[in-house]
Amino acid sequence: MKSTIFIAFLLIGVAHCFFGPISQVINNAGNSVNSVTNQVGDSINSAANQVGDSINTAANLLSESVDKFVNDIRGHVDSFIRELLNTINHLQATASSLWNNAFSPIFDMLTSGKQTPLNEKFNAIGAILGRPIAVPENPLSEKYSQLMARLKSNIHHLYEEVFMLAHDTLAAVEKGEFDFEERIRAFYGKLDAIQKQINEWVAETKAELEAHARRIEGEWTQIVSQYNQNIDLSVKTIGGMFQELTHNLMKTFINVAVSVVPNAMSIVQSMKDQGLLSFFRQ
Repeated sequence: MKSTIFIAFLLIGVAHCFFGPISQVINNAGNSVNSVTNQVGDSINSAANQVGDSINTAANLLSESVDKFVNDIRGHVDSFIRELLNTINHLQATASSLWNNAFSPIFDMLTSGKQTPLNEKFNAIGAILGRPIAVPENPLSEKYSQLMARLKSNIHHLYEEVFMLAHDTLAAVEKGEFDFEERIRAFYGKLDAIQKQINEWVAETKAELEAHARRIEGEWTQIVSQYNQNIDLSVKTIGGMFQELTHNLMKTFINVAVSVVPNAMSIVQSMKDQGLLSFFRQ
């Protein structure tokens, strides 16, 4: 529970540059629609009040009001798409920033056990996530560093896939493709696949480290155990960050979808009834 709170706190700060603008787009969308709807209502009421004087005049006013409504909605949709495209275009910069300022340094800190600028910035991280073990230099150090660099590179590839999925999902909205439930389930599928893949890589990494240790003269059981503890701590933390990130990307998509997709909220509720989207609060 504590680690989830920490991860959420960390990601909220770094990811605000993405989630803030799109939320504002959605709020603006709602305000625009409400404003236009109110104007139509006023015009219709005005038209109805004049029925006694001139049915033809009232009909013209109503027709003009409907035309204005359609034009205003068209303009609103065009504006929404422009802002949405702007958000999509900034997605890669957001992905790079979040990786460089959160995922990458946390992985390095937890796998190495060394002091980093992140320790100073988040001095309570050890108490919340658990403290990595600072393993002194030894004949396994070089091999361990190589394995961690490979594992980190592989995890980074998965990270980029998550943002590519988010990019494709938002781009689909811009194209008018509103296969809402299918895309939400795609996020869940990606999250499950990421966890499974990381677990496989961890098992392979540990096996390779242990095999390397057996080829070196000496007793390295304790050192290998300490390295394995750091690996477990790092992937557990990164896994939680992936989950929080994916949930936030799904929230963004849901908030966009409910403003443009018919009966989106009923789909959301149906998925909640199936035990999904527990993180989403209406």
